[in-house]
Amino acid sequence: MRGALIKWEMPIWWGLVIGAFVYSIIFGGKDWETIYRPAALGDYAGHPLVGNPLYLLFFFWPLARFLPVNVGGAIIVLFTLLVIHCISQLTGVNRWLITFSYPALWMIKMAQIDAFILLGVVIGWWSIEHDKPYWQGVATLLLLLKPQIGAPISVVFLVWQHNWRAFVISSLVFMASLAVFGFWPLPWFEKLLTLSQGATTGGDFAITGNSISLFPYGAFFFLLILLPFYSRKERTAAIIAATMLSVPYAAYYSILAAMAFPLPLCIYIVISLPLLGSIGWWALLGPISIIVFPLIKKVIETMYKPVS
Repeated sequence: MRGALIKWEMPIWWGLVIGAFVYSIIFGGKDWETIYRPAALGDYAGHPLVGNPLYLLFFFWPLARFLPVNVGGAIIVLFTLLVIHCISQLTGVNRWLITFSYPALWMIKMAQIDAFILLGVVIGWWSIEHDKPYWQGVATLLLLLKPQIGAPISVVFLVWQHNWRAFVISSLVFMASLAVFGFWPLPWFEKLLTLSQGATTGGDFAITGNSISLFPYGAFFFLLILLPFYSRKERTAAIIAATMLSVPYAAYYSILAAMAFPLPLCIYIVISLPLLGSIGWWALLGPISIIVFPLIKKVIETMYKPVS
């Protein structure tokens, strides 16, 4: 029976990928249709709900300009599933547990872009493990697409990489974006501050109602991460989770970025609790469990460690 399941796993998986792609073409993806595509074709920097750096337009503008709206969104969905497949090969994470989790299903339904950040986490970790500093620059670019999720871990990765070559790719893309879009970083940073203020005062960026921020009290969880009980993978996921709890705004589905490495089954269940209803205070259990579980595991291991 197990052999049959293994034999049919990949055909079923690729059938799912094709089905999701077709679904997206037929029904579209709301976030691509109503936010990212109009912004890419218009005033991207001035769009009230877009806080991504402008180099994302190198990918978005061709999708928006040359493809029908549903096809562009479907390509983002396809990219999401291909990322899940790739990270399952690199980190051993279970592709099925991620694909049918609440965050991934949200990506598929809405054509959101958090798979970019998920890929950035894996590339950043892989670059450190295999001493590939140039790829760390790619990871930095991907992680900063949503700085409220990926900025802290991108800095941590650069420190762990400890190699000047990690800045080469990101610097080249950054300079190319300046040449194409003008000096966008300062207005972009000012916009991030405005969006952050709106999130804390109930402005436009808070209307989605799915933020799990505990700003500013969530910063407490960074103190736990300093404890010497985490593996590098566990610390990476915990930093992302703590970031989400600490910033003024973090959409719940962005917890996908913290799922790059295998997690205990119970955490996948907790993360997907919103499938049972709307997001409420209990959605905080997802990121908190990612932070706390390694500590609980360490305490249990210490308590039951055989006495020699």
